[in-house]
Amino acid sequence: MIAIAGIPLAISFVCRFSPPDNLSDLFGFLWLVTFAVLVRGSLTFYHIPHLALGAEMAHDYHQRSTLFGFNTFIGAMGGAVATIVIYLSAVVIGASTLPIIGVTYNSMYADLADQHELRTGKRREGAIYWTRAFANKATGALGLVIGGEIIDVIAFPENATYGTVPLDIIWSLGFLSARQPQRSP
Repeated sequence: MIAIAGIPLAISFVCRFSPPDNLSDLFGFLWLVTFAVLVRGSLTFYHIPHLALGAEMAHDYHQRSTLFGFNTFIGAMGGAVATIVIYLSAVVIGASTLPIIGVTYNSMYADLADQHELRTGKRREGAIYWTRAFANKATGALGLVIGGEIIDVIAFPENATYGTVPLDIIWSLGFLSARQPQRSP
């Protein structure tokens, strides 16, 4: 499954960003939604077996924690290197704590799989890791919905070009999207 997962992902990803010309608003929306869902669904064909494979490869708690630790650390450091170009100062703190959080998080899922096996005698890593993949996708989708609502609330102009958006709308976008500073009591 993991080996062939790239094929539907590549096709749906290319189609998502290559809509046919002259689509109406409705069909453009349907195109975007269809291929956004297909991209996320195709990613599932890789993501769930990949997560379950990690739990299958390690036979005890320490091996599993080490395996997921390296997985999380390498992913976090790769993300940190890419992000540090833009957000140099903010990434240092986040990248140093993310591996610790990731190891703990992934180990909990592996422990759940072990606990389930002890109770039922059956291995169900795929079903257990599905909950993690679903939660990630659901929060990503919620973020898109909130972002779309913010754009609607501030009446961001459609088809705006660089330099044509009024300053009050830019200010509203920054005010509603940016993290608000904490005030001292």
